[in-house]
Amino acid sequence: LQSRGVVHGDLKLQNCLACSDPSSPLGFSVKICDFGLSRILQGNKTHTTVTQPPGTLAYLAPELLTT
Repeated sequence: LQSRGVVHGDLKLQNCLACSDPSSPLGFSVKICDFGLSRILQGNKTHTTVTQPPGTLAYLAPELLTT
């Protein structure tokens, strides 16, 4: 997602859907869902700043908890 200029904001197991995919070497593929907290990165930015931590508290990156 980030290589396409999108920060998901709430990436966790519950937002990943596994589905059967015979063409995949593992036999399944994963689809990402719930883009409600996503942000689009502008220009060449690599991150975005938010005023409050997005997403589910238990799944936040540690650096977001220090603000």
